[in-house]
Amino acid sequence: MYIYKLEIQITVENAHGCVNSITKEIFVDIKSGVYIPTAFAPTNPALGVRYFQPLGYGFEECEVWIYDAWGNLVWYSNEVEDGIFVGKWDGTYNGELLKSDTYIWKMEAKFVDGKIWLGQGDNPARLKKFGSVSLIR
Repeated sequence: MYIYKLEIQITVENAHGCVNSITKEIFVDIKSGVYIPTAFAPTNPALGVRYFQPLGYGFEECEVWIYDAWGNLVWYSNEVEDGIFVGKWDGTYNGELLKSDTYIWKMEAKFVDGKIWLGQGDNPARLKKFGSVSLIR
């Protein structure tokens, strides 16, 4: 569980030019879940599908590796800002867009509450910290 504090401010102005505002703090209880996409399309005009980016909240640390079919490391990131993993892969290696293919990801993460991410899967006894992602061109 990750408690995220937000400060919300609203300002209003009436027809006579009188302005007033109020600021409140709210606390959002975010569960420590992780979503990892299974496909992305770097050349797609829709910005939301152009990158491979695992999504989650409450990270203290998070590392993601991407490998090609031969086991070569093509991308790595450990970029976490304010509890959010911000690293995103654009499908390139050494500045060149890679071919359409299936790539293997591996992820290790630790949450701010000290818990280690155990992986994903349908069976809690067999969670995996790796999977595949399809690069679509």
